[in-house]
Amino acid sequence: MLNIVGSDGFVSSPAAGETFSMKQLQTKSQDIRGRNHKLWTYVPELFDYINEIELAADRINYHCDCAACTNTLGLDTLASQRKVHFLIKRMESIEALKDKPRDEKIKKMIKKLEAGIQQAQTYVAKYGSDLKTTHMIRWKTVLEASIAWNYEEDDEELDNLLDALE
Repeated sequence: MLNIVGSDGFVSSPAAGETFSMKQLQTKSQDIRGRNHKLWTYVPELFDYINEIELAADRINYHCDCAACTNTLGLDTLASQRKVHFLIKRMESIEALKDKPRDEKIKKMIKKLEAGIQQAQTYVAKYGSDLKTTHMIRWKTVLEASIAWNYEEDDEELDNLLDALE
């Protein structure tokens, strides 16, 4: 999300912790930040990690054919597969928008968030799922506000502030 509104990188976004490191990816522990990656899968359409009960065939019926999920990468644990799945899906999202103008990126992501909110609400109504939408609603609000942001004016304002500090 922050990449879309102009950041060169990000430290937080829907469904992500504040940081992600190779050490976390390589650890044999399945528990990272209180989440057992053997039991939870990142679902990009919902911008969240969803547990196995919700992902079952008689509920959401989520399937992914990325290299991590099909294990064509030869990862040694399900937890490792799920961690790499998250990274693959995040990079696919970034790649799909990278060459688009800023306004188009924002509009496309707002539509994805709206679809995710609707999808989660459908699962809650249909199955009594415990899916959250607050994070998507908040990011949608940020993106809607970001359409009016003027970075050139902000840069000038920042320069003036820095000059005043000197």
